Amino acid sequence: MDNGTEFNVYLLENSELILSVVAGEDKDLQTELYMHYAVLKIKLFQRWGRTEDLEEAIEKGKHAVAETQEENEAYAERLNNLGVMLESRYECTGKVEDLEETIQMARQAVDVTPEDHPYLAAWLSNLGNKLESRYERTGKMEDLEEAIQMAQQAVDITPEDHPDLAAWLNNLGNKLGYRYERTGNMEDLKEAIGMAQQVVDVTPEDHPDLAAWLNNLGHKLESRYKRIGKMEDLEEAIGMMRQAVDITPEDHPDLAAWLNNLGNKLESRYERTGKMEDLEEAIQMARQAVDITPEGHLDLAGRLNNLGGRLSCRYKCTGKMEDLEEAIRMTRQAVDITPEGHPDLAGRLNNLGNELESHYKRTGRVEDLEEAIRMTRQAVDITPEGHLDLAGRLNNLGGRLSCRYKCTGKMEDLEEAIRMTRQAVDITPEGHPDLAGRLNNLGNELESHYKRTGRVEDLEEAIQMAQQAVDITPEDHPDLIVWLNNLGSKLSHRYERTGKIEDLEEAIGMARQVVNVTPEDHPDLAAWLNNLGTELESRYKRIGKVEDLEEAIQMARQAVDITPEDHPDLAAWLNNLGNKLGYRYERTGNTEDLEEAIGMTRQAVNVTPEDHPDLAAWLNNLGNELGRQYKRTEKMEDLEEAIQMARQAVDITPEDHPDLAAWLNNLGNKLGYRYEGTGKMEDLEEAIGIAQQAVDITPEDHPDLAGRLNNLGNKLESRYERTGKMEDLEEAIQMARQAVDVTPEDHPDLAGRLSNLGSELGCRYERTGKMGDLEEAIRVVRQAVDVTPEDHPYLAAWLRNLGNKLESRYKRTGNMEDLEEAIGIAQQAVDVTPEDHPDLAGRLDNLGNKLGYRYERTGKIEDLEEAIRMARQAVDITPEGHLDLAGRLNNLGGKLGYRYKRTGKMEDLEEAIGMMRQAVDITPEDHPDLADWLNNLGTELESRYERTGKIEDLEEAIGMMWQAVDVTPEDHPNLIVWLNNLGNKLESRYERTGRMEDLEEAIGMVRQAVDITPEDHPDLAAWLNNLGNKLESRYERTGKMEDLEEAIQMAQQAVDVTPEDHLDLAGRLNNLGIKLESQYECTGKIEDLEKAIQMAQQAVDITPEDHADLTTFLNNLGSKLSHQYEHTGKVEDLENAIQVTQQAWKCKNATPFIRIIASTFALQLLQSRGDFESAYNLSVETINLLPYIHNRSLDRQDQQYVVSHFSGLATTACSLALQTGQGPEAALDVLEQGRGVILSLLMDDRSDTSKLKAVYPELCTQYESLRSEVNKPAKNITNNHTCRTALMSRGESITKLEMCVRDIQQLPGFGQFHKSLTTKQMQSCSAGGSIIVVNVTSLRSDAIIITADAFKVLPLPGLSARQAKDWINQDLTAASLSGRGRKNKAYLQFLSWLWCGCVKPVLDELHCYEQHSAEDLPRVWWIGTGLTSSFPFHSAGDISVGPTENACYRVISSYTPTIKTLQYAQKRARTTTSSCCDPWRATIITMPKTPNASDLPETRAERSEVIAAMGPSVSIQTLEYPDVASAMVQLQKCNVAHFACHGVSDLVDPSRSGLILQTARASTQELRQDILSVHEVSQAHLSRAEIAYLSACSTAQNQAIGLSDEVLHVVSGFQVAGFRHVVGCLWPSDDKVCVDVAKSFYFELGRGGAARYNDDRAIALALHKAIVKIRESNEYQKQPLLWAQYVHFGA
Repeated sequence: MDNGTEFNVYLLENSELILSVVAGEDKDLQTELYMHYAVLKIKLFQRWGRTEDLEEAIEKGKHAVAETQEENEAYAERLNNLGVMLESRYECTGKVEDLEETIQMARQAVDVTPEDHPYLAAWLSNLGNKLESRYERTGKMEDLEEAIQMAQQAVDITPEDHPDLAAWLNNLGNKLGYRYERTGNMEDLKEAIGMAQQVVDVTPEDHPDLAAWLNNLGHKLESRYKRIGKMEDLEEAIGMMRQAVDITPEDHPDLAAWLNNLGNKLESRYERTGKMEDLEEAIQMARQAVDITPEGHLDLAGRLNNLGGRLSCRYKCTGKMEDLEEAIRMTRQAVDITPEGHPDLAGRLNNLGNELESHYKRTGRVEDLEEAIRMTRQAVDITPEGHLDLAGRLNNLGGRLSCRYKCTGKMEDLEEAIRMTRQAVDITPEGHPDLAGRLNNLGNELESHYKRTGRVEDLEEAIQMAQQAVDITPEDHPDLIVWLNNLGSKLSHRYERTGKIEDLEEAIGMARQVVNVTPEDHPDLAAWLNNLGTELESRYKRIGKVEDLEEAIQMARQAVDITPEDHPDLAAWLNNLGNKLGYRYERTGNTEDLEEAIGMTRQAVNVTPEDHPDLAAWLNNLGNELGRQYKRTEKMEDLEEAIQMARQAVDITPEDHPDLAAWLNNLGNKLGYRYEGTGKMEDLEEAIGIAQQAVDITPEDHPDLAGRLNNLGNKLESRYERTGKMEDLEEAIQMARQAVDVTPEDHPDLAGRLSNLGSELGCRYERTGKMGDLEEAIRVVRQAVDVTPEDHPYLAAWLRNLGNKLESRYKRTGNMEDLEEAIGIAQQAVDVTPEDHPDLAGRLDNLGNKLGYRYERTGKIEDLEEAIRMARQAVDITPEGHLDLAGRLNNLGGKLGYRYKRTGKMEDLEEAIGMMRQAVDITPEDHPDLADWLNNLGTELESRYERTGKIEDLEEAIGMMWQAVDVTPEDHPNLIVWLNNLGNKLESRYERTGRMEDLEEAIGMVRQAVDITPEDHPDLAAWLNNLGNKLESRYERTGKMEDLEEAIQMAQQAVDVTPEDHLDLAGRLNNLGIKLESQYECTGKIEDLEKAIQMAQQAVDITPEDHADLTTFLNNLGSKLSHQYEHTGKVEDLENAIQVTQQAWKCKNATPFIRIIASTFALQLLQSRGDFESAYNLSVETINLLPYIHNRSLDRQDQQYVVSHFSGLATTACSLALQTGQGPEAALDVLEQGRGVILSLLMDDRSDTSKLKAVYPELCTQYESLRSEVNKPAKNITNNHTCRTALMSRGESITKLEMCVRDIQQLPGFGQFHKSLTTKQMQSCSAGGSIIVVNVTSLRSDAIIITADAFKVLPLPGLSARQAKDWINQDLTAASLSGRGRKNKAYLQFLSWLWCGCVKPVLDELHCYEQHSAEDLPRVWWIGTGLTSSFPFHSAGDISVGPTENACYRVISSYTPTIKTLQYAQKRARTTTSSCCDPWRATIITMPKTPNASDLPETRAERSEVIAAMGPSVSIQTLEYPDVASAMVQLQKCNVAHFACHGVSDLVDPSRSGLILQTARASTQELRQDILSVHEVSQAHLSRAEIAYLSACSTAQNQAIGLSDEVLHVVSGFQVAGFRHVVGCLWPSDDKVCVDVAKSFYFELGRGGAARYNDDRAIALALHKAIVKIRESNEYQKQPLLWAQYVHFGA
């Protein structure tokens, strides 16, 4: 201890004694000792912080000053010292009066010091320091300016070599630094750094203050770093501080301060680079500073506070709760040891509030937030009004109140937060560097206020504050990017509110600018990238540009990539990335995106601590992504987990948390999805309860209230759809309307809420039929469209909704403008949807539906084709596992079903069934739409039943409907629909089987549907109508009038409850008219008929002219007018009937089949009137329609279906042609056009092309290639897609073939190519005989005779249509052994009638009389049309007159279906067999036994006789029990084919008629029948074929109603395949007789050697002789049913 120290210690220890001794001796010495004592006391205070030392120092100092005269040299110094002591007390207590007195002392010291005094600089410097303190307290710039002036003056008067110059420069630099912090003026900072650098430079290395100067220089370099972000400044600052620490002794009292400051700078570097080692060292420095600071030290509280701050920072990085807990302890300790009046207490309270707020954010403990607010409020309360930090503390208090608002939703907190922050802004001087931050915070709180209230003024002011913050921040300021980011966020909110794309573009620009100017190593870069991604995502949602979404994902992914694994924000970035990937999945359907989205959000959940307040949000989002996956996969486990996540989010969220409503809302949505998937009402009930709870806890002024009301309304609507309870629908509408009402006009969600309101009003309209609801629905949805920008991604959805509502109005009123607009809107929705958008399929499907409705209205096939194309495209672009795939397959199936009904193409019906079956198959058993798909599949199966007559289809259709009923809950509104449809199908089965129990059950089903349908339900009329139909069916069966009466009552009631403007009213009036007509037919009461006519006329009157159903209604009106004519005999009734039926024919929008029905009826009426000319013209017009609907594009069944609608037209037209004097040529022309059209196409495709090839070889090659492609079978293709492709390819080939045919027809000499025969061609076919066409109708009966030189018409009055029908109805040729004798006798009478009425007059006309030798008989070819198509003209005769009075003794008879078929047979190239090296080849096929049929033991004998008769000149191949494939192989090789087997004639489908063979033998399989069908054989091209002898039953028989004129049977099939001659049977034959006829035939044919096989006449003659031989035998003479059936078809 040196002498001075020893004296000071002695003075302190003996101060009272010394002062008392000196008091009486020397006053000046006493005053000096007082001051010296005071200085020592202040030093003790500064070291130990004991307040009593400070107070004693001030007391002694004041005494010393008071006792010192102004002129005393020591006066200034004592004033200065007293000022220091008062300043220390001010720093301790914050009492401004101490500060004022301090300044007064310092100013007085300066004033009393001469200008040349060496201490003046010191006093000036001290005065400046005290003014600086007052500036720090009050923020008054004049104090800071004067402080700088004092410091500058101190520097200016100090010589350059003065040792204190460094101190004065240091002080001046500090004050310039403060001015920089206030004004942001870089010159001040530059000069401050220059000063500090100069101080360091002039200070010797061993100077005790060097560490302090280094510290100050480091501080100013750090300020410059914070301003311009140059890392060099920060690195140098750290270097300065590290040097200060290094040169400071371990026991130096300032070491703790330097360590603390070094920690500050290391913390800044951590904030920049994110390097944890910097933060760790900063904490180490702060902890070391605390450790070496004595417990009672004045600065201990500040250092504890700093340590707490750094620990808090580490917590923010790592999320470790122990850091935050320790931070709170440190800061709480700092607060606790800070005296109540201490000026830093407020700052420490504020910091403690910060850390408690962080603790709240982590744990959600409201107590932490409450304490944080309490600490901050206390900080504000103890901060004097003029204090410089008051604004900052008000700002912080506002932030914490805002945080509590976010927790509780209490508006008073947000209101106070805004007041606090606004006050902070108001008291912050304009040039203050913190003003921008406070403006920014005020903007954030105003933004929150906007989000709550929706007041756009708040948002505008928030933007204004944020903009102002940006504007006043220098370009090089590091916080500028923060303010830009926040401004962008607010502009984004304004965009969300107003939809102005400029705001969004500016927000993106701001966010992009922030990212671009942020260094790669900046810790906030991830946040800025995340925000930019969010804005780009918003633009994607608006305009749908996938590039924006891609960039958004790129930004989000980059944010994740640069964020350390242990960073607390990583979860948020993962979550946001997952959201964006989810959107890309929704756009592209790429499942990898969905999988990654789930992975990201799941990772976000996994890395988030259980007590973290954001965990609920991440769980909620994970649930959303799993919900998306469920929609894609329909896997219930995905939905279950989604619900689990949403429920967990709800469970961990406090009841008073403002986000609880959102989580409840989302949980409700997912429960709604589960209800939609399973139909479980408990899910829907819980979803409604949860949605209601979300609404209930949402404040009335909350901006999300509208959305939650909207969602609650949707769920109530779902319950209404399930239960039909109107109160649910009413409440749903109320919710939707309330949602609209609370949504501001300029809000971007207004459109969606209007659209939803429109949907719910539409539901009510569908229930009640009130047009007011539909009109309002259209109005609000149109408003939704109008307020939506053109580039908005949801515009397409609103357009779709509007289109649907217009469609509903069209269905009600029939107004075509509505349908046209609906189609236009649906098209617009498709057009604005990007090709890769997941909703495109749904919008295409929707457009297709509307086009389908237009087709139904106008009948334009183009609409139906486009509708199918839209539906097919929708299916094609829908991924296999997609939730909506089943619905789209169902819709496509429906449209294909319509096309089938239009064109009759079976492939359309088959594909429709395939589509709907697939829809059913991929729909889970518990899916609520399964019943829909089952119902629709049942409908198409019923259509196939109606077409094919297969009872299995009807049974399956009924099974589908029962299943639909069974899976539908009793309270489901669609149950009535399924019951009604089940009733329809049961009625169809009744019509097929006649089982009354089916009809009774059908009536029961529909009656049940009527009973459970509310009176105000719009479908009630339909059910009443259907019930009436079924009651009418029962009346028709039982004749009970009460059924008909009730049927009429139901139909009348259906009409009565149908609104006048309803589209279905016409149909219901029409049905009522039909029932009244039935009542008239029963009772004869003319009033019933008159009312029926009135109903039918009314149906016609209200039906638009372009409506496809108009034809049906006109037809029915014509029927009733016809009945009236029959009753009254008034010609005007007949005229009216004719007029309306002709009008029906002229309705081009109707399907062709309906028009044909109209034409047929009109023909009858015209004939009734005797207007044969008009009738003839109409018949020709109708037949001319045939080529437009019958062509190569149809398969065989379809062709049969089409031509069946023309049945009888050709024969009627023929009679009308003759009746009107058109001549036999015209009559034959309509017969050839309207009969055998299927055979005609088949023959055209096998026609000889040698002539064409010789003249135009290339065109011939093209024709033959296309012909081959068109006729290529596709039956073996099983893959749906491949089959569809093959059918499309075939369709293209058909079009090309038709064009090729037209091109050939334009060539010279080929004008008749594939056309009907000319007169000359017909006559040429009769060379070698005569062709006789027998045409019998109710109008007249004629034979048209064609010879080589003439056409002749021979009327046949003895062959009436009535008599022909009577003979046919006796069914004498049926294969029944019972009554065989009676039938033979009757059949002899029939043959006599046929001889007398037809054959004899014709042969007499031809002068064909009995010849002595059969060799001399002329040939004739018989063509029987219509009723006579199966008449055995060749066997006609009158046995009573004599054995020779029959056709066999006058002509050799052959048959041909049409003249064209005869030409085809005659033109076939004959096989040359003159060389013994190439003998004729014969194949004999026998079936002695047949699976599931009687044995034919004589077939083996027949084979032996045939072989013997053929002789060695014919090469014979025999097959016994072959399958079809083997038989077809042999047919390709042979000239003669002989079959001895069973035959079958299909009653419904003649193409399925055929020869019964058997399946190939296999040891493990039971033998089955294998039928060589007409369809199979007619597809073959047999180039060697000559003669086919079909010794089998009914091979020349066609029993299919409506197809008699097609002459489709086994014989004609073999003709088409290439056989020029075919022998067959018109009805079942006897096994033994078959042997005799075959033996005789081949014996006669073989008598002349192989050459006779080439002789057409010889082949016909051989059969002729064989039949005559059997006929003349005593055994068979009177048994015509055993010999009259054998016929020869061919050349």
